Amino acid sequence: MRTEAASPEAHGDTPALVWTETAGARWAFTRRAEGNLALHVGDEPADVLTRRVRLAESAGCAGFRFMDQTHSDVVVGVEGEAPSISPETGTPRDPVSADAMTSSSTPLGVLVADCLPVLFIAVGPRGEAVRVAAAHAGRAGVLNGILGKTVEALRSAEPEAQIRAVIGPAVCAGCYEVPEEMAADAEHAEPGIRARTRWGSPSLDLKGAARRQLERLGVEVTDVGVCTVASSAHSSHRRDPGSGRIAGLIVPPAGPSAAAARAWHADAENPTEERA
Repeated sequence: MRTEAASPEAHGDTPALVWTETAGARWAFTRRAEGNLALHVGDEPADVLTRRVRLAESAGCAGFRFMDQTHSDVVVGVEGEAPSISPETGTPRDPVSADAMTSSSTPLGVLVADCLPVLFIAVGPRGEAVRVAAAHAGRAGVLNGILGKTVEALRSAEPEAQIRAVIGPAVCAGCYEVPEEMAADAEHAEPGIRARTRWGSPSLDLKGAARRQLERLGVEVTDVGVCTVASSAHSSHRRDPGSGRIAGLIVPPAGPSAAAARAWHADAENPTEERA
């Protein structure tokens, strides 16, 4: 596993965003320093798109495919370059309504502000990433099996691959306070998920539950160990309801080259111009 620092917005005392390479796939989890990356929390779309493109350029790819996340158990396979920009809305065309995507060629992104961003790498017999995935798993996603279904989709596409998963910055058990009834219901559905906050009230351990689900399926799991509520460097809806969204980003080895990023950026700056 190789890491390197590269961030288009790192400045002053802010350390550069770290991109990690695993089996040829590159991945990272952004922070507030990289700005809000969601189109639905109040920022101007052009500003959000500019941030996304700068991150794509720093990753050496043409752009990231994001989802319309709905706390579902839907997993979608996508291929090809990131979608072009709609001249009517200034936002990407063809949004994917799902909570997990897999691809052998498309750079993927998942947006969070307390939910779990989970990135997957399917490593083939020759030791190279042959497919990647990005999943969004909040309480609903952990309980409805979105992570297991993502693993199933990866194995369906690449039966011989060994799967690795990285759990990114998300709310920890010590900060995820929930009502007693919700904790009891969740424990009934997913034994072991019930926990206690640092101050002793009922909570849920989403990270622990996600790890157990994945390890039962034979997935090698890494947790970056960051709680979004406790870390002021990361967006948290619980800490700040108006917070933006950070992202988990992953680029497969076969991802479109960085040469197309500048053209995609031009679309964002000139949304009335259509490009093939």
